[in-house]
Amino acid sequence: MRSPIRRALLGYLFLFGATGVLAQDRGSRAEAQAMAEAAAAHIQKAGRPQAFADFQQDRTQWVRKDLYVFAFDFSGTCLAHGVNRKMVGRNLAELLDDQRRSIVLEMATLARTKGSGWISYKWADPLTRRIEPKSAFLVRIDGFDGFVGVGVYETD
Repeated sequence: MRSPIRRALLGYLFLFGATGVLAQDRGSRAEAQAMAEAAAAHIQKAGRPQAFADFQQDRTQWVRKDLYVFAFDFSGTCLAHGVNRKMVGRNLAELLDDQRRSIVLEMATLARTKGSGWISYKWADPLTRRIEPKSAFLVRIDGFDGFVGVGVYETD
């Protein structure tokens, strides 16, 4: 666990924080997609500044089980993060997964070109402390160069 990539992923755990949930409290793909779509609708209704604040402050609505809303602009800057406010304002374009992929930029490309959809990658799981398969459902923010998403660990 001493490789630079593994250290970067452990750094991710520190930056993003463990969610403190039990394995049975895992969210499903359907729940993640529904939450991401609801977040996109909330942005259209409340406006970006209010919605981004809500994603970080209203944990009963926007953080459930191990699911939470995140938002990025297409350059990779975090606009909202449901479990770690320290991420907001930081550009994470150079944050790499275990295969040296810039997941945030790949997310931005998917949202920009397709509007919405799933992206799969491997990431450090705060519960198991291991690199695990993860997927996120992303939705482009209408009228803005950015997206919201909700990720789910792909457990057996």
